[in-house]
Amino acid sequence: MAIATRTLHGKNLIGGEWVESESGDRFEVTSPGDGSVIGTCARSTVKDVQDAIAAAIEGQKALTKLSVKRRAEMIHNASAIAERRSEEYAVVLC
Repeated sequence: MAIATRTLHGKNLIGGEWVESESGDRFEVTSPGDGSVIGTCARSTVKDVQDAIAAAIEGQKALTKLSVKRRAEMIHNASAIAERRSEEYAVVLC
């Protein structure tokens, strides 16, 4: 299997959107294999965390309004996506 390489540019997932840190600061991510820099990620601030918590609370409120059947469908769909992309996830995690 050929492993594709790409530069990681991690962001924060807040309210369903990938966003930069409020401060704009980033930190380097290095490979545990050879120590090379493979990308950067957003350096979250306290405000970023507070925004993420607030968005999660709002999301939870919306979920409670859905039927059990609809929530089960959403979990099933997420599982199918994860299964389809499992090789990609393995490469990124390694």
